[in-house]
Amino acid sequence: MTKTARGFTLVELLVALAIIGLLASIVLASLNSARAKAEDARKSVIMQQYKLALDFIYQKTGGYPAPSTTGIYCIDVNPCGWNNGWPGDTTIATAFREFISLPRLNPINGALGTFIGPAYNCTAITNGVCTSGDIRWFTDPSLGTCPGGTEALLTQNLLRCRYIFP
Repeated sequence: MTKTARGFTLVELLVALAIIGLLASIVLASLNSARAKAEDARKSVIMQQYKLALDFIYQKTGGYPAPSTTGIYCIDVNPCGWNNGWPGDTTIATAFREFISLPRLNPINGALGTFIGPAYNCTAITNGVCTSGDIRWFTDPSLGTCPGGTEALLTQNLLRCRYIFP
């Protein structure tokens, strides 16, 4: 009676492990790109909320919220922008809070530091009402794009997106 060997050889086991490792790396790469696409979609949804809130503010008050002076401010009362260099503004935050909960975008790192946003830029004030400006934020161009209806500008290796009003 002869004994037949049962089981796998060491080479067969190593080949199987190599194939499993290769498949796992492909799956992980797909997950990373899906995560980036999800973050891009999240930013687009948040910015659409801000745009709609701005439209509602205009319909209700006949103008856009005006800070004390023209310039770039955070929509929230907390500082934002590059390394928190832009101040928050209570007037802007109060106007937006009536319509949305002021979601913040995830911080993004760039050549100028860390950007936290979005920000509100009022370029002209007439009779206490902001008459023109934009809402701006940054994104990594390798991770996403600016949503439709916005202006895109590549600066400092980041994509600056702006919704310009009126």
